[in-house]
Amino acid sequence: MKYVVRGFLVVFMIFFMSSNVSAITIETDNSKRGTIDTDSYYVTNRGTVTVQNVAPNDTAFEAYKILDAYYNSINNKITYEFTSSFKNYAEERGWNGTVEDYVDMGNSLDIGFSDLIVGFTQYVTTNSIKEKTALTANDGAISGTLTAGSYLIIPKAASTANIYSPMIGNLEFNYENNEWILNNAKVIAKVSHTYMDIECPTNSGFDMGKRYSLVGDTFGIQARVSVPNNENIEAYGTDSKAINARVVIPGTIDYLGNVKVLYTDNNVVSNYEYTVVQHTNNSNLYDVMDNDHVIGNVEIQSSGGGSKEIVLTIDSLSNIHTPYILIKFDVKLNENATVGSTGNIIDGRFSIYNPFVNTSVTGSAAPFKVVTHGISVKTTDNGGNVLSGAKYKVYSDANLETEAGEAIYNADSQRSRMLVKLGYNGSFSVESKTFYVKEVVAPGGYALSDEVYTVTVSPDDNSYSEIIVKNVKPGTLPITGGKGGFLYFILGLIVVGWAIVYYKFEKALKENETV
Repeated sequence: MKYVVRGFLVVFMIFFMSSNVSAITIETDNSKRGTIDTDSYYVTNRGTVTVQNVAPNDTAFEAYKILDAYYNSINNKITYEFTSSFKNYAEERGWNGTVEDYVDMGNSLDIGFSDLIVGFTQYVTTNSIKEKTALTANDGAISGTLTAGSYLIIPKAASTANIYSPMIGNLEFNYENNEWILNNAKVIAKVSHTYMDIECPTNSGFDMGKRYSLVGDTFGIQARVSVPNNENIEAYGTDSKAINARVVIPGTIDYLGNVKVLYTDNNVVSNYEYTVVQHTNNSNLYDVMDNDHVIGNVEIQSSGGGSKEIVLTIDSLSNIHTPYILIKFDVKLNENATVGSTGNIIDGRFSIYNPFVNTSVTGSAAPFKVVTHGISVKTTDNGGNVLSGAKYKVYSDANLETEAGEAIYNADSQRSRMLVKLGYNGSFSVESKTFYVKEVVAPGGYALSDEVYTVTVSPDDNSYSEIIVKNVKPGTLPITGGKGGFLYFILGLIVVGWAIVYYKFEKALKENETV
């Protein structure tokens, strides 16, 4: 005679498979007697639970036992009982079901069973559970050798920024051909990868032909946040702040507005725009609306050092039906922009509600850099003294036909300076660029220089590229060269002087001869 609870559970949150092992002799711990069948004892035979399809960097998982197996050797019978942890949870929850109820609910995909498992998932993450076993990473999968029974499998708390549906792994006995067989368990994880990235779309102000643009030019920023897409997640995505995404703009970059919120079903195209409505009594607060329904808001917050934060909040995961949500807005570099490859850094961070453990996963976007370089012109007189007030036109071609901007005198640096935005975070293959500089406004009281100067800038340079322009006063011959040149100049004056004296002497001599 035998009795066994068959077909444990095929839970809505996993795809479960089992694989047979060889027939076994059932081993028991005779110090642990069953309560349903008092002639049965705790089974100590072990099988392997393997979890596949986990995210590459997620290696810490834990198995919480729900059912223990007990064996009665007298009548060759297997029974299953709830562990003490699950009993405590069921009592706290007010659930009075039996093992048979539990199995039947799981096999019928009962929504009550789903609630039961999600509740237990939340319970084990906030209570001390003794029936817990760590699983280990092995060849791209997670596995563990566990005693016979049924297990809840979830990532170790705070070990992942991804959201996993709760998983059930069953090490179940079958009786075939008068032999007991313990089936190993294979579980296919359902995981939503959570992340945030920031980029400058190619159609938002960056000239791909020139591969540069200037301080003051408007360009767009886009932050993309992934949305959990597990099955049945909508039933649990009712947290009051399901998605919170922040984009932090440094003081070297000005926020210009034109904020938009979109949703998309892939990485590239098919963007659909929500309606963003500015509050009448708060110009920095916007409602995000899906048709006539408010699903969240965007707030523009000021921080220290002139920086700003663009904060998107979505009220519930059930309001988002695509894998991604986007925030877009316009910015420009200002005159305080950081020079060089260290970049002007835009940061991002996010918090996404995980309904299965009643908490949020958090993460950060990779820092996004706007790479710049500077052109600096030092204007002096012939003696090397710095002159103020000069202005220069900067061109991108040797024929001085394509104007790239102006270098204007800055009193603090005592230079005429201009910043060039060369690229975004390696998104474009930025190369060195040669510019041509021509003075258009001379310092007060000085003549305009006719020379054209060249300067080559590179995103790898972390300081201004500087050229020196010498101005002279009108009517003054520029002093060029060293002392030898000056001596030739004096000698030339002496020769001219002697020529004049000689001419006058010859003229007077001829006049005397005529008389």
